[in-house]
Amino acid sequence: MSGPPDTARLAAQVAGGSGLVLLGGIFDRGLRWALKWALAALVGPGPVGLVELATRWSSTITAFSPMGLDTGVAYFLGRHRAAGDRGAVKGLVLASMGASTGVGALCGVGLAFAGARGWVGGADPALGPILVAAGPVVALSTPLLTLVGLLRAAGDARRSTLASQVAQPLALLLLALPVAALGGGPVGVLHAMSAAAALALALAGRAAWGHFGALFGAQGPRPTLAWGPLLGFSVPQSLTAAAFRLNQYFDVLILGAYASAEEVGVYAVASSIAGFGAVPSNALISMFNPIAAGLIARDERAALNRLLQAATRWLIVVSLPLFLLLLLLPDLLIALYPRGFAGAAPLLLVLSLGQLIQTACAPAMRLIPMSGRAGLNLANGVAALLLNLGLSLWWVPTHGGAGAAWAGALTLAAWSLWRLAEVWWLLRCWPFDGRTLIVLGLAGAGGLGLQLGLPVAALGLRVGGALGLLLALGALVRWQPRTPEDEAVLGGLVGKLRARLGRRGGA
Repeated sequence: MSGPPDTARLAAQVAGGSGLVLLGGIFDRGLRWALKWALAALVGPGPVGLVELATRWSSTITAFSPMGLDTGVAYFLGRHRAAGDRGAVKGLVLASMGASTGVGALCGVGLAFAGARGWVGGADPALGPILVAAGPVVALSTPLLTLVGLLRAAGDARRSTLASQVAQPLALLLLALPVAALGGGPVGVLHAMSAAAALALALAGRAAWGHFGALFGAQGPRPTLAWGPLLGFSVPQSLTAAAFRLNQYFDVLILGAYASAEEVGVYAVASSIAGFGAVPSNALISMFNPIAAGLIARDERAALNRLLQAATRWLIVVSLPLFLLLLLLPDLLIALYPRGFAGAAPLLLVLSLGQLIQTACAPAMRLIPMSGRAGLNLANGVAALLLNLGLSLWWVPTHGGAGAAWAGALTLAAWSLWRLAEVWWLLRCWPFDGRTLIVLGLAGAGGLGLQLGLPVAALGLRVGGALGLLLALGALVRWQPRTPEDEAVLGGLVGKLRARLGRRGGA
């Protein structure tokens, strides 16, 4: 009989992989922000808004087009490997890649056809041809997402990160900027996106072959294709992912239906900066998911709760400096853009509030699908989607970008909080221990005090106040006692960062 799980070791495993994905996420987000900033300077708000609308449409479709297989492979691969069933692993790879490639191609053709016929669009008629160019992006991105899921399920965070979060955005930046500078316009930028996705697909495919290629040799096992369990779990996940993506993107899509491309471009700048807040949580949950699924499968609730609290605590610690910058100094960030984007500052503040709540709840929310409750996860997504749709249709026609920002932020906050209650009810897991609540309380009180107590014009005072609050939070975290799981998370993050920096330094 096996003993109790070593949660400190599991925490270190989550932190080590998350640290690498975090570096990739920062690199990815940074490059994409640099691209949007450069486009803003080169072409102005209107073309930026058109590119943003086309990107949102393609990204929304790619939330569904993998049919949830990018999540399903994480759920099933570990189980098949633990059972030693190589045939089932081979069948999983064949089924997931075949289905995602075929459905991705169909969805890409469908988006291009809809754009050409004018069935999908917005207030600006120029969007249709740009959506035609977005079709190949969907067709290439769909199998890429499944390959990344397979690599992360196999524990290869390094090469999955290299393909999707380093090579792809770097290629996009290097291709799109010359295209825009030479007058290629939004259509040219979309073609650059297709080329970058093709490169990432080739790199991820090569890495996946290194893990699974032996299964397809002469001595490989006969594949076992269990379509029923795979699709029964994955398809609800795809619907949930589509609902989640729509909840993220409804603001821009509905804003595009009622407002000019210029207003969409201003909103897109605020949204792109606020998106930095999701980078740490995306990195952590990519490694947290399979470990949490294993603990739930073995009914190790106490160990799961300890791991959840440690992961949540350090996610918040890592994220708070970023959110202090977003919430306290939004005008300073928007000042990096041309004057036509000045209206993005108040939108950034609202959007960042929603991101902050979502980030604090992110690890706990993932316990719902990782416990096999795909139906509940889907119901949550649909409920949030309806809430977002109602608020957006109510506020966007009269309040424009401000209405879109409030609709998106309130939906994200409510969706996060009610799932937190569900996790407690179903699994008796709670992400916030006393130490984490003290840190959140100090950050909230200090941030609110700076917002209310200092005038907007006093930029120097607000910068100084933000730095002081950050130092106080750092001292509080250092003073608080740490559990073995805390030490493992911190050690895993620092160790991974040192290893990567040392490798670069020795190169």
